[in-house]
Amino acid sequence: MRDFVQRVVGKLNVGGDKDRVSVVQYGRDQEVHFYLNTYTTKEDILGTVRSLRHRGGRPLNTGAALQYVRDNVFTASSGSRSQEGVPQMLILLSGGRSSDNVDIPASALKESGVLIFGIGTRNSSREVQRIATDPSFSQSVSEFTDLPSIQEQFFSSLITVQVEATPITPTVIVDQSIARKDVVFLLDGSDGTRNGFPAMRDFVQRVVEKLTVEENRDRVSVVQYSREPEAHFYLNTYTTKEDVVDTVRGLRHKGGRPLNTGAALQYVRDNVFIASSGSRRLEGVPQILILLNGGRSFDNVDTPASALKELGVLVFGIGTRSSDSRELQKISYDPSYALSVSEFTDLPNVQQQLLSAMSTVIVQVTTMTPTVIPTILVESQAPRRDVVFLLDGSDGTRSGFPAMRDFVQRVVETLGVDENKDRVAVVQYSRDPAAQFYLNTYTTKGEILNTVRGLRHKGGRPLNTGAALQYVRDNVFTASSGSRRFEGVPQLLILLSGGRSFDNVDTPASALKELGVLIFGIGTRSSDSKELQRISHDPSYALSVSDFTDLPNIQQQLLSSVEAIVIDVTPELTTDLVTTTIVSTGGEKRDVVFLIDGTTAVRSEFPAIRDMIGRVVEKLDVGLDRVRVSVVQYSDSAKVAFHLNKHSTKDEVRQATRKLQSSGGNRLNTGRALEWISKNIYQRSAGSRIEEGVPQFLILVTGGKSNDDVSGPVNQLKTHLVVPLAIGTKNADPNELRQIALKPELAYSIKNFGQLPTVEQQLIASVNTMTTTDISSSFVPSVLDIDNLNMGRKDIIFLIDGSDTTGSSGIAHIRDFILNIVQQLDVQLDQVRVAVVQYSDKVKTEFSLNSHNKKPAVLSAIKRLRQQGGRSSDLANAIEYVIRNELKASAGVRLAEASQHLVVLTGGRSPTDVSVYGPLLKGSRVNCIGIGAGGADSRQLNQIATSSADVLQVPAFPGLPVIKERFIARLNGTIPEEAPTDFVDPSLPKAKVADIVFLVDGSINLGKDNFKEVMGFILNLIDLFFTERDNLQIGLAHYTTDVTDVFYLNTYKNKDDIIDAISRSEYKGGRRINTGTAIHHVQENHFIKDKGSRKDEGIPQILMIVTGGRSADDSKTAALALKATGVRIYAVGVGDIEDELNNLASEASTVARASTFVELSELNEQILETLEDEVKGIKLCTGVSQEPSKTCSLEVLVGFDVSSPNIFQAQRILESRMGAILQRITKMTGISCSSGQIPLIQVGILAMDAASEPVHLEFTDNADMLFEAFRALRTRGPYFLNAKTIDAYGSRFKSRAADAVKVVIHLTDGLDGQYNEMKRQVEELKISGVNSFILVGLERVPRFEEAVLLEFGRGFRYTRPLRVNVMDLDYELLEELDNIAERECCAVPCKCTGTRGDRGAFGLGGLKGGPGGAGGIGHPGDEGGHGDRGPPGVNGTQGFQGCPGQRGIKVSTHLAPLYQSTG
Repeated sequence: MRDFVQRVVGKLNVGGDKDRVSVVQYGRDQEVHFYLNTYTTKEDILGTVRSLRHRGGRPLNTGAALQYVRDNVFTASSGSRSQEGVPQMLILLSGGRSSDNVDIPASALKESGVLIFGIGTRNSSREVQRIATDPSFSQSVSEFTDLPSIQEQFFSSLITVQVEATPITPTVIVDQSIARKDVVFLLDGSDGTRNGFPAMRDFVQRVVEKLTVEENRDRVSVVQYSREPEAHFYLNTYTTKEDVVDTVRGLRHKGGRPLNTGAALQYVRDNVFIASSGSRRLEGVPQILILLNGGRSFDNVDTPASALKELGVLVFGIGTRSSDSRELQKISYDPSYALSVSEFTDLPNVQQQLLSAMSTVIVQVTTMTPTVIPTILVESQAPRRDVVFLLDGSDGTRSGFPAMRDFVQRVVETLGVDENKDRVAVVQYSRDPAAQFYLNTYTTKGEILNTVRGLRHKGGRPLNTGAALQYVRDNVFTASSGSRRFEGVPQLLILLSGGRSFDNVDTPASALKELGVLIFGIGTRSSDSKELQRISHDPSYALSVSDFTDLPNIQQQLLSSVEAIVIDVTPELTTDLVTTTIVSTGGEKRDVVFLIDGTTAVRSEFPAIRDMIGRVVEKLDVGLDRVRVSVVQYSDSAKVAFHLNKHSTKDEVRQATRKLQSSGGNRLNTGRALEWISKNIYQRSAGSRIEEGVPQFLILVTGGKSNDDVSGPVNQLKTHLVVPLAIGTKNADPNELRQIALKPELAYSIKNFGQLPTVEQQLIASVNTMTTTDISSSFVPSVLDIDNLNMGRKDIIFLIDGSDTTGSSGIAHIRDFILNIVQQLDVQLDQVRVAVVQYSDKVKTEFSLNSHNKKPAVLSAIKRLRQQGGRSSDLANAIEYVIRNELKASAGVRLAEASQHLVVLTGGRSPTDVSVYGPLLKGSRVNCIGIGAGGADSRQLNQIATSSADVLQVPAFPGLPVIKERFIARLNGTIPEEAPTDFVDPSLPKAKVADIVFLVDGSINLGKDNFKEVMGFILNLIDLFFTERDNLQIGLAHYTTDVTDVFYLNTYKNKDDIIDAISRSEYKGGRRINTGTAIHHVQENHFIKDKGSRKDEGIPQILMIVTGGRSADDSKTAALALKATGVRIYAVGVGDIEDELNNLASEASTVARASTFVELSELNEQILETLEDEVKGIKLCTGVSQEPSKTCSLEVLVGFDVSSPNIFQAQRILESRMGAILQRITKMTGISCSSGQIPLIQVGILAMDAASEPVHLEFTDNADMLFEAFRALRTRGPYFLNAKTIDAYGSRFKSRAADAVKVVIHLTDGLDGQYNEMKRQVEELKISGVNSFILVGLERVPRFEEAVLLEFGRGFRYTRPLRVNVMDLDYELLEELDNIAERECCAVPCKCTGTRGDRGAFGLGGLKGGPGGAGGIGHPGDEGGHGDRGPPGVNGTQGFQGCPGQRGIKVSTHLAPLYQSTG
């Protein structure tokens, strides 16, 4: 940047009365290095610029810097001569996006007359373009080191603009010291702002300091609010700045919740901005409200904010990250006046922006009173208008209706209402429309305003905007209702709609436009913006607001548009609208065919196309013996709605047209449709009278660019004197439309189909007025006429690819191409002879040079060509066959009498090497032209073609007609040979290109003497390796525990200086080495662009480490990190450190070890040999020399199909597998031909839903974001894999970069379509340029082996089908992508990869979980056995007395002693 400033200053004529210069540097804050009047000589300025040092700091506040320059540099005191008319120029160099707002200060500078030139990098170019005075005044560079590349262009712009610049009187912005302002601060004092309140208070003080506070100058008021507002002082409380500042210093935080911002705004309106509180609004003094808000409002803010705006108050909103930014924008006078800071402590960063914005808008507002718009101007420009308001009165607009009503009042206020001036009507509608009053109901403004104020909301649903538009046309814009349309008075309809219409709006809107009504549509965020644009007179007249309460913001814009358009339209109305009778064709015969786009993409606009046909038919004299009409609809293919002889009256055609419905389809094949029409519609059997000489017209209506070639079919139509007229919308290709149309003026481009009425009169005029003579004179046939192709004697052999890659459709296009060529050749035995050979994995002669004597026979043989089929396209075998069998005299070759030509048409890559056949053909004096389509290998074509100019390529075989003229020119030898290049002696070896850094151990491992030996070894190596022809850059560093940078890659440019610097290198010393730290240092400080690394250019990057011991830190990890960036590491060591060297080196061949330092010199030969191979790009795997470097880009579409509504329930493993796949494939590593540069990869997702509509997730490199979007599709199934799915993949890739490698990975639960149809679609996918189609089987996939046959283009391993339950599936797919990238970007036939390592050990166990919940009650157990008898129990209580016993037996007394002794 500093150097750039010096160079620009060097171009200037510096002097006190000539050019003056100032330099300001900024980051978070600004610093002036010198002002415009500091220096008066160029030498002083250059000396100061050379000594500039980088300032640093963050964030980048470009807005504050711009404001600072305006206020402090572009001033008379700093040397600015703006008052003398001297051009004021600001040159901004910005390297990043500003963290503050730049629009306001940039506008302020521009209004001051400063011309701003901006230079940005890729991070800041868009912002710089906004800041610049004009987008053309901004330049962009990739890095600031590229500034010299744009210097001349920049200086040229500077000089040019300086001449054109005229002094701008700097009185546009009102000086704050003179202007009068009433400024009210409304501060958020709720609980959420307690910590930030001191910063708010300080901010108010600083702003007040900038004001001129006096009774007759600036007045200030402060209000604080939370749940309720509180005025600290009013506008008339204080009359001096000191009183205001003292009171502000004493403010205390109010506190409270919730935050009612709406109530506070209403309070300020009703209690502060009034005369009794000191407001001078009625005197025209600007009223300013500065709101500082720290949270979202609890109540509604829309109504009070609108009320303030209606009062003319300029509201500035400042919020923090806790605020609702949308709410602040709605409150603010304009969304750009809503400022934002992270915290209130950052308020100083926006102070200058606020003050600038305040001063900028004051001029616009000073005269703002309740009647803001200058009525007299409007009345003088448009003396008479009929204005109808159509208001949405449905249920959805109940809350917004008062705002609509107020808007109507304000617009009516600006009109000159009178019976002979402006007339007004109002209609309200929902389900049905109702006229509130007509154009002739009232004749005074007062009556209208009174009625509008009394309007009540209608209510009802649904919203039928179409019916309302038709009602207005039929009942309001009529003479009986007061319309003066037939007097030429402009008819205006202002529609206010708050939702999408339930019925069709296109037909009634078109009817109103035909009537000459100018429609302005105003909608909210709930409206359909596209619908409003279609309804409006022009899409630019469709205005939008967030809510109806924001209508004041667009009032002026509406009135400006009305004024501008009325002047344009008034004269047209007096002529066009009166003549509404149908134009008759005077009984002349015409055949008119409409070919209309029926794709799904234009389905919503199809009614507009249908209505256009109806209107054109109305103006034609339809009848079988007069004008006949046919309609054909097309997308992938064409389909006739009715033929030319189907209907004989206008009514029949009209009814048939009304029944037209969009047929749908994804591809727009305009070429195929034109060809079909030529063969099927412009025929006698279809009603065409082409043979009778009746003029034939084709009206094409399309919404996009054709997927196929249109040139051949349209030329065929023009040859038969059919007149094509082409109409296309903004998505159509204007060049293609002009190519289709008979003349460029018959091609019409419109923004959308709603604008079709604008071209109808031209269509009708062309159909009515063009005669057969006009048509024949307008058609100019192609310059390549048969008579002009006198090529002399030639033997031409067409060698065509008939493999499965080409397919039957490809052969058909090749056949048509050869037919077209041969028809223009003088085919006969003594002039041009033709042969055709077809090949795939086998070769077959269709006919030889001497098989046919005359052109008709050759043409007939070509027409019989059919695809022979075959898996491969073996071009090498085919060329050898041609040399042995067809380039022989026995086959008709005339070696001495004619020139020989071999024309190869192929759609694939030959599996065998063809390079040997190029020299062989040239040696035989056979001129070879190679034509490739789709997957053809351009390198192989260049190897066989006579020269690079003889290689012609098209995206697919349908595009062959595009190269016809170039092909004939090559065949005829009319393209001049390329100029000879400088002679290079082939005996000399190729110059070497590389960046090599030597990293040398400087510790005691070497010692001082051995260090000299190592330096000698490096010197010898460089001396042997570096020749004067080479483009080598060398760097050197040595290390111990830290690193010493001796010199960088860009320090020295020649070998002698490098050797001299190495010789001077001194021993460092140190006890141990940190090789890992040193490698990291080299990666961060040597292999970077600033230090000369050319890695971005694909130059080999090499680090050569010379060490004598083991590292004290982790050197292996550091080496792996460096290798991952593409740097190759050579490890040279001394002693027993083989393991250390192997850990450091890129591979075994880049390791060199010696026993002693003296023996290092013996390693030279080994290292030099490996280095030679390295810089030549020779890889150990293939031995194939690669180009130095290529940028490889991959685009991967991941698709899936699951036959269930909830895809994760049906396929439980799909969610986790998809996440792993997306994460893995977005992290590819470098490939062999990119010097380690990682391929650029973009991944998208596609699935085909049940309605046969593709679901797209956009391409991105953010795997997490893509996965979240995929998860959102969880319940939107089922999804299917069929022919339409594969076709959708092809269509999706069509809009992507042509040079990217395109891959489809599809996860399937089985085929959902016919295999043959899917196979054909897969072939078309392959032809279209998709490089690989890979299938992954989900769980329970039926017949997956059959599905796998659809695959093509996988990596170097085809044998293993991929399934979702394969371990490490994500790694498998990453390896597939790596192999595909190697094959497509590097053209290698194989890749050597090591076996995948063993699976790692089990990880540590997780933490112990918390206690589980209580278990359920268990089942009862089995019944147990009898237990043991228990011990005797305690004695019980005495029982009751028993019953008396029986009486005893009586015995004799002499036995009594016996009883007694025994008892």
